Amino acid sequence: MPPSALPFLRWSGLFIVAAIVVVIELAGRPAALDPALLLPVAVLAATVLGGLSGGAIAGVVGGLYVILYYSQPSEAAVPAGWARVGVSLAASVVAGWIALLIERRSDVRRRATDAAARRNDQIAEFAGRLANETLDKLPSAIVDGASHLMAANLAVLTVLDPPSGRHFVRAMHGGGGTAVGIEVLPGVGISGQAIRDRRLVVAAADPTSMSGLSRRLEGKSVAQSMAAAVGLQTGRVITSVTVGRADGARFDAADLRMLEQIVALATLSVAGSLARNELEEGALRDQLTGLYNRAYLDAVLAQTTAWRRRTSPEQRPPLAMIMFDIDSFAVINERQGRQVGDQVLRAVATLLRQRFRASDVIARVGSDSFLVVLNGATGDTASEAAAQIRRQVRELNIANARGEPVVVSISAGCALLHDGDQADALFRSVEAALETARWSGSGAVVSI
Repeated sequence: MPPSALPFLRWSGLFIVAAIVVVIELAGRPAALDPALLLPVAVLAATVLGGLSGGAIAGVVGGLYVILYYSQPSEAAVPAGWARVGVSLAASVVAGWIALLIERRSDVRRRATDAAARRNDQIAEFAGRLANETLDKLPSAIVDGASHLMAANLAVLTVLDPPSGRHFVRAMHGGGGTAVGIEVLPGVGISGQAIRDRRLVVAAADPTSMSGLSRRLEGKSVAQSMAAAVGLQTGRVITSVTVGRADGARFDAADLRMLEQIVALATLSVAGSLARNELEEGALRDQLTGLYNRAYLDAVLAQTTAWRRRTSPEQRPPLAMIMFDIDSFAVINERQGRQVGDQVLRAVATLLRQRFRASDVIARVGSDSFLVVLNGATGDTASEAAAQIRRQVRELNIANARGEPVVVSISAGCALLHDGDQADALFRSVEAALETARWSGSGAVVSI
């Protein structure tokens, strides 16, 4: 409705009543045009057009006219004439009240429609921003957009790490971003609950949130209102987005629908990058264990040694290598079958992933051999890690098809890269250490 029409509509009650008065008077006050019956209709129409002010004007002016109309001697003689006046005025009040209810309902629907349209526009704009973001800036764009759209102080994005099946915080808005890189365990905190249950979770408070993220909200002690939603693809939880408000304002149904839309867009964007990464890494990983293969290991070592040559000796961190070999693996395959042998390989690979850092390179370099490159680790650190893996392998709970336990042991050789050495020299050293360990007996660890 154009703003120029608003003053006219406010005075619509006066115009409507004036028109009724003119028609009645010009028609000679016929009985068919009883102002007591027309007044409620006039109030109803004026309230619809001009709101409360329009209805009030129509009621006051029209009521005065009805009173004057029935004050005439000829009209006062009409049976129950003044009763008509009272009923007309009461009916006018009721008509105005009904009109207000209709107007308010229409206004609520109109506001809801406008709000939904604005949200749709915001979501469309958000989707456009994500489509144009580079991969390295995509996580930050997701949490910044979620915080803005949800009017939240905190927004946290977790993303699945496909090789390990674990979820990590990839970006954070609010709280200083100190939680980026932390693993989110299923069931722990509101994000962990959403990941475990694969559904939207809303909480008034989150006392066990991820490493105390909520305590860093805008200097507040705790986020008073939080919500988390997850994005699924091919049966896996790919992403989760958690938002929090420090003022305790609840997330209504419209907010939660928007959060689910945000997560859906984030999942599409993140899943695309994960698919590209998995495709690129597919040729660089061992299909059975999910560890890197020898080609990737060679490339990493070549890059690392080239960097070390360009760096002054005092700035070079130590570099250690461990080679593991499953003892009598051929015998396990022969006696227990290939399925049990594959189970042993996957179990050892899982132990290696759990024990070593994300920055360490773990590769399968033979049918029963694994190699770990530890950047920044000393020889003693490598020896301790190898001894720990040896103990954990002995504790593996693996059984054959008959339910009989399968005893597994592993030998290890450790070596340290010395200044001036090349990658092939380090390989020879660690292979020599492993060979010595094999001759020393099952489950030995030798360092060179």
